Amino acid sequence: MYEFVHKNPAFCLKIMESTSENQNLTNRNSNWPVYSGIALTACVILMYEILLTRIFSVTMWYHFAFMAISIAMFGMTVGTMLVYILSNRFPPERTKAQMASYSLAFAITIVFAVLAFALVPPLVSKLDAGAAWTIFLIISYPLLALPFIPSGIVIALALTKLEGKIGRLYASDLSGAAFGCPGIIILLSFTDAMSSIVVLAAFASLAAALFAHAAAQVRIKTLATVACITFTLFAVAHTIMVRSHHPLISLSLIKGAREAPPLYERWNSFSRVVINGNEDLRRPEGWGLSPLLPKDMRTEQLRLVIDGSAATVLTKFGGDLSKVEHLKYDITALAHWIRHDGHVLVVGIGGGRDILTALAFKQNKVTGIEINNNIINALTGVYGDFTGHLDRIPNVRIINDEARSYVASSGDRFDIIQVSLIDTFAATQAGALALTENSLYTTECWRLLFDHLTSGGLLSFSRWHTKELPSETYRLVSLANTSLLQSGIKEPRKHIMIAVLPKSEAIGGRGGVSTILVSKSPFSTSDVTTIRAECARMGFDVILDPDHCTDPRLSDLCSGEQAANILARLPEDLTAPTDDRPFFFQTTRVADSIRLLFHPDQWFLSCISFHVRELFVILVVAFVLNAVFILLPLVLVARKPSLAKSGTLLVHFLSIGLGFMLLEIAQMQRLSIFLGAPVLSLAVVLFTLLLSGGAGSFHTALGTPLRAARLRLALLLLIVIATGFLTPTLLNEFSGVNLMGRIAVAICLVSPMGFVLGMAFPLGIQLAHKKGLDDLLPWFWGLNGSASVLSSVLSTFLLLYYGISATYFAGAACYVLAIIAFVISERASKLEP
Repeated sequence: MYEFVHKNPAFCLKIMESTSENQNLTNRNSNWPVYSGIALTACVILMYEILLTRIFSVTMWYHFAFMAISIAMFGMTVGTMLVYILSNRFPPERTKAQMASYSLAFAITIVFAVLAFALVPPLVSKLDAGAAWTIFLIISYPLLALPFIPSGIVIALALTKLEGKIGRLYASDLSGAAFGCPGIIILLSFTDAMSSIVVLAAFASLAAALFAHAAAQVRIKTLATVACITFTLFAVAHTIMVRSHHPLISLSLIKGAREAPPLYERWNSFSRVVINGNEDLRRPEGWGLSPLLPKDMRTEQLRLVIDGSAATVLTKFGGDLSKVEHLKYDITALAHWIRHDGHVLVVGIGGGRDILTALAFKQNKVTGIEINNNIINALTGVYGDFTGHLDRIPNVRIINDEARSYVASSGDRFDIIQVSLIDTFAATQAGALALTENSLYTTECWRLLFDHLTSGGLLSFSRWHTKELPSETYRLVSLANTSLLQSGIKEPRKHIMIAVLPKSEAIGGRGGVSTILVSKSPFSTSDVTTIRAECARMGFDVILDPDHCTDPRLSDLCSGEQAANILARLPEDLTAPTDDRPFFFQTTRVADSIRLLFHPDQWFLSCISFHVRELFVILVVAFVLNAVFILLPLVLVARKPSLAKSGTLLVHFLSIGLGFMLLEIAQMQRLSIFLGAPVLSLAVVLFTLLLSGGAGSFHTALGTPLRAARLRLALLLLIVIATGFLTPTLLNEFSGVNLMGRIAVAICLVSPMGFVLGMAFPLGIQLAHKKGLDDLLPWFWGLNGSASVLSSVLSTFLLLYYGISATYFAGAACYVLAIIAFVISERASKLEP
């Protein structure tokens, strides 16, 4: 959306035209419905785009969040191109009436697209799994892009056809879009995704009614008003039904499987939390429970599921710790056998299992950190009586915060920091591609955690483990080895122990769980003896300790400085993740991923290769749709560009289309780690870019002499490069401030970059105007939009394999190319008659 607003060539021409003394200005008061309708439409566009990221995370996987950006860019570009190519169908005297009609179409298509998206999985479910998923992706992309087409037409008409002060039109567009970012966060705190879609339809209908009122179109106004009232009443009624756990409409399949009606469901801007099951007394459920758990142990549990795949349990607790003895048989509890009477920090409290475990081992103090307030509300509020109101126990404290930020700002020292399967299958199956990675699996985070351990403190991480593909365990060891070396410890092997539950009954014996213990001081003989004894008693395997190792690769990975040479020779990428490349779950090397794309028979060997294939499918779909709906109409209808006269300008617009998305998504990924939630990062970055970039575009387009253009472009490059180098340092410096403080830091970082990025397109338009190439504006916009759509997909590959900094500076390199092309074209223009 920001791309459309700040780089729309017609908008830039409109600004230039507005300086004419002959332009007729309408009365300010009579145009308030138009300004309000534009703001409302822009607000809905942004809210729909961000809401798609949540729907994708629940129905598919987290890494599809980036696809929402590509879909929005594609739909908006098509809508804008229609206004250009079919300009005779959009006469100025009918602009307001047509804006009303297309706003109403926007409202209807929002509901239609999402409902159809929810119905597609059952229709293809009888096909082979791989084929069904591929068809689902191919159908979903254009289907969900459909509402962006009429909305793109509305905004294009507003900025190119309306008579009025362009500053007010532009301000309405920007302000509406900017407030759509926090708007969706607020909306999802009250209702679910499907009700939110209907609310957006109501807002779009209201915008249609406002446009119809301004155009004196009684029929459309009546239809839009009725639609608005209908959508509003339905949204309110459906929210009540959702709150009573009887929704009328819901997403049909979650992660490819049908979901039973939940006992409890809540949405927010970064998760969907459901609770299901029954309170019958039964054998305890747990991912890491020993196979030797006494057969007579029984408990009452409910299952809590996040986004359809990340599961944990709520355990019935009435204050009697003997009722939760089964937790002592869990491999995730190993640290408690060798560190007693201490202060335990639990990261990701989930259903409260790890807190109960610490209490069962009679630890002195327990602090639980949970970023998701809906989980805390379920645990301590709605199901507080069931779970024993853990927050009311005197030595337990539950804090709603992001873990790294809390630890950085805390003066406490902990005897145990426990992180147990907090991502579960959600991140593992996603391959944790762009916009999603958990910031706890990086060397920077582990060094921070080490600094907040007592002298004998332990760091305990638990992950999934299979004998055939133990990549997560391997990478944990690599992460521990590198973090210990960076903390000044020369012999990491003496500080690491790993135990494994080979087969977990909770996942049908398809795999197990490993727990790595990393000590700030070398493990004592007593520590090693105790762990070995307890693991033997409970049927766990100790595969690594300071004295022995059952897997030679594990020994190599914790061999100190020698590990770097070994890692370079391995077929998998097991290097320690960093904040710059935080993809813990991605272990396939780039060459292998490309090779696997063309060998379907080997896809099953790697979870990641499957998702790389999905990205490849999306890239192909995006390329074909761009070619058919954007480039082909240009070839057939628009004037053909002369490469001799306009070739460098085409390179300019193509380059800034690629570069902008690379810079935006790289900063979005970096701030996702800093802010702790991908959707929050998306909202903050878009909000800031809309305001700052729009200001830069507006300021430049008001009239910049071309002789000053080079200076502005040099300033652009300087700020982009400086931001790239300064961002990691500043984020690290302010990592300990509270959430609002971190949001303020993020806004300050993005604003200068956004302002200068807003200059590049209008400067190019002014140069094209000077060269007499106004009739090639559709080509400039079309190539720029197409490049942005494809770049949003390509950026994921760059992030995944080369890291955030490489992606960012690839975007900067695109702007270097754009500036060079601009300068060459400007010099050529001086030589032209």
